[in-house]
Amino acid sequence: GDAVRGFDGGFAAATTEFISATAAFTSADVGKTFKADGAGAAGVQLLTTIASVDSATTIQTTAAASTITSGEIFVYGTDDTVSIQAAITALSNNETIKFGPHSFLVSDDLDVTKDNIVLDGTGSQLMQVGLLKKTIKLDECDGVEIFGFKLIGTGTEPITTSTSHNGTAGIYIGNSVTVRVHDNWLITHAGGGIRFATPSAGTVCRDIKIYDNLVSGVGSSLISALDNEFDVGIGSVD
Repeated sequence: GDAVRGFDGGFAAATTEFISATAAFTSADVGKTFKADGAGAAGVQLLTTIASVDSATTIQTTAAASTITSGEIFVYGTDDTVSIQAAITALSNNETIKFGPHSFLVSDDLDVTKDNIVLDGTGSQLMQVGLLKKTIKLDECDGVEIFGFKLIGTGTEPITTSTSHNGTAGIYIGNSVTVRVHDNWLITHAGGGIRFATPSAGTVCRDIKIYDNLVSGVGSSLISALDNEFDVGIGSVD
């Protein structure tokens, strides 16, 4: 993971020139995924790639900005979605993925459908750049533990195409049992930090324990439960 997040970027005009006084762009960044808050059409984010590097503080993006911006958050790096998803899919029963002290850029849901696995994010960051995504998405799982991540979303405001929770969450748990989510830090997720629900008739979320997480800067619920049954715990566990 080589993702970088900055806080002072902008397009001075509706062009491809992006400037950040504190950036440290290099020629190795050409071709990497690039997201700039507020620079897209109607002020949504601009998601593109880095076409060229003019200097340590100035780049040219592949797509031009539609909105002039300054002092905005930007994220860039290698898109690790496919490689992380492949590693999760390859897990066997009772195996663990250790993400390590790295910053990863992802652009889609990371789907977890395996039983009895552990995602150890100690020291790592997952930066979501895709709109309307669930960074870690559990579906029909049994015995999954997730801890130690810093999950950074795309912002706190719903976009115009979906104002209901923005379809977004840091961690989303659906149709799963015996799940433990703890010691994570989730910020800037428009749809809420941690959400768990039972979207299909005849199935339930059961024995879900969520504790010792820090959730901040979200546009909806910090932690929300929808249509759950039995043994759902939020808080401390012994």
